[in-house]
Amino acid sequence: MKRNLLLWFFTSLLTTYSINAQSTIWSTDFESLNGLSSIDLDADGYEWFQNSDGTLMGFAPGKYMGSYSINTSPDNVLTAPVFSIPAGASDLSFSLRVASSSSSDYSESFAVYIQEDGASSMFNNQIFQGTLSSGGPSSATLISGAIPSSFAGKDARIIVRHFNTTNQLLFMIDDLKVESDGVPDPCGENPVGSSCDDGNACTVNDVYDADCNCAGTLLDTDSDGICDTEDNCPDTYNPLQEDMNGDGIGDACDCSSASTSFDVSVLNHSGSGFNGTAKTFNSGDKDFSFTISGLSSRISGKKSNRFIESVTVLYTNNQGQEITYGTFNGDTTSQVQVSIENESTQIEVRLFNSYNSSFSGTLSVDLGSIDYCLGCLDSDGDGICDSDDLCAGFDDNLIGQPCDDADDCTVDDIWTDCATCVGNLVDQDNDGVCDNLDNCILISNPDQLDSDGDGIGDVCDDYNCANEVQSTFDTNPLVRTGSGSATSKVIFSEAHENIAFTISDLGARLKGKPSNKYHDKVTVSYFDGANTITHGVYYGNDVSSIDVEIAGPASSVTVLLEDALNGKVTLSVDLSPVQSCSTIAQSADPKSVLFDDAKALNNEKYEMQFYPNPVNNSKLNIRHNIENVNAVNYIITDLSGKIVLNKVVNQSEGQYIQLNVSQLENGLYFVSLVSSSTKLTKRFIVQH
Repeated sequence: MKRNLLLWFFTSLLTTYSINAQSTIWSTDFESLNGLSSIDLDADGYEWFQNSDGTLMGFAPGKYMGSYSINTSPDNVLTAPVFSIPAGASDLSFSLRVASSSSSDYSESFAVYIQEDGASSMFNNQIFQGTLSSGGPSSATLISGAIPSSFAGKDARIIVRHFNTTNQLLFMIDDLKVESDGVPDPCGENPVGSSCDDGNACTVNDVYDADCNCAGTLLDTDSDGICDTEDNCPDTYNPLQEDMNGDGIGDACDCSSASTSFDVSVLNHSGSGFNGTAKTFNSGDKDFSFTISGLSSRISGKKSNRFIESVTVLYTNNQGQEITYGTFNGDTTSQVQVSIENESTQIEVRLFNSYNSSFSGTLSVDLGSIDYCLGCLDSDGDGICDSDDLCAGFDDNLIGQPCDDADDCTVDDIWTDCATCVGNLVDQDNDGVCDNLDNCILISNPDQLDSDGDGIGDVCDDYNCANEVQSTFDTNPLVRTGSGSATSKVIFSEAHENIAFTISDLGARLKGKPSNKYHDKVTVSYFDGANTITHGVYYGNDVSSIDVEIAGPASSVTVLLEDALNGKVTLSVDLSPVQSCSTIAQSADPKSVLFDDAKALNNEKYEMQFYPNPVNNSKLNIRHNIENVNAVNYIITDLSGKIVLNKVVNQSEGQYIQLNVSQLENGLYFVSLVSSSTKLTKRFIVQH
């Protein structure tokens, strides 16, 4: 018996729940405005608007509807679309979430009405009226009210009215719903009017209809038979979807961006009337935007000093009609952003004094550049229609502008016509070899003869040495201890010319304790085969480094170091390798060659060549003709023997590579080529 009673209890409970289950007849969360209408009854220019996001107020994430009351006493009406209330529905009700955005000015008054479709008055059936008693964050409140049962079986709409409010801030609503307790929804878990997805990308506002089917509204704004999501120009009729430049934007609305300016950037006016400036455009040009700035006013003080700078913007449409875009005054704004979407053949700006015409000064406003869309196809984006473009596919504006023709022999390269970059050949000696490749840029030498292979043409080579030799002093560093002097010497096997080396680390201490004082004195001399000649005497108080260059001929060079103070302090100077040129030419008979180095017997095989010399730019072009060698180490030293560049490169026979010497100061340097089979050294000059 207890078991039967318990079963009866749960059966009754389930039956009661099923009968009293709440059913949604119509609802909106204001994510879509489909079917909603706003009426500005007080005609103050403010009405209901859609905004987001109201979660701070306590609304669900998404959009809500708002109505302002700040600085106004609104009478704004929001009407819902018509919906059907099922016959026999009972316990009809509505619910709505309301809030005020202000925690101090929140006394927003409102009312809710229900209107039968076709009734003449919206406000005959008020079902709720109230005034908010709080506002600000988290203040959203759910209000509800009963709907008369006489509306069952009728088509009706819900109306929300914001009125009887003065100078508050913002009234907000969300989640408007009409429900019934007496009629189960025929679509079960998918109530009529609830959101869904019909799987069609071309539709919007998909909801379940009265037949419980998910269906949306086809969106085709321009009515060209192609839905907006697939239309390459959704706002302009273009059923053929032409897209000549293939950018995914239909030709009918493709914007080839262009920019221009008024004839004056500053528009001035004085006296009565107005002063204006205009700009003309081609047929089809549209979507113009520019800025007018610097508007101001003075409406107090002496009458002749009062003014209000005003501008009127006019444009001529594609039917030839002049249309006033608007007039803007300096007492209410200092800047105007003009945006004219229509096609136009002319835009004009007029400046005048709207306060009085007796102003004795000068009015002035600034006009910005005009950005717009060309009314034609502009494939290269240079602001010139393809049909008029001298160089379609190339920016015509670049003609006459600097470029780089990738030719090291030219300067002052400019674009001369469509995609053609041309420079002027630089050949100062007119020998047919441009300066960047010429081994003697100021003297004509079309044969480019360079007997010593130093990169300097024979006709201008003061150091034309076919037998270049590098030697070292017999003592280095040169040290003097105790009193007296010390010497270091280099001896040549024959007379040499153009001898060059560096003496460094000279110094002096002329103050302090006498036993610590010293003064380096260096004397350089050479023997010319008959006499010993003093080349120069140098003191450490004057120089710390000496670049010695002896024209010769000389068979030996001697460096003598002593103390000019005759003290006993140990002295020391450094001596670099000596570069020189043998004055005895190589014999035709290899056996009579003066060089001891066996590799010099086949010196042709180990030739190193470079240009230009002197180096007057940043690149030293260099090559070798050493067979079966790829890895080459180039070492550049200065006259003191200090390594200033050390680079290993992969370079095959006859191949030119470039060494960057832009960081080197002007002067004489030595470049050595070191490979697994040989070492070659030559000198060159840097002369930036």
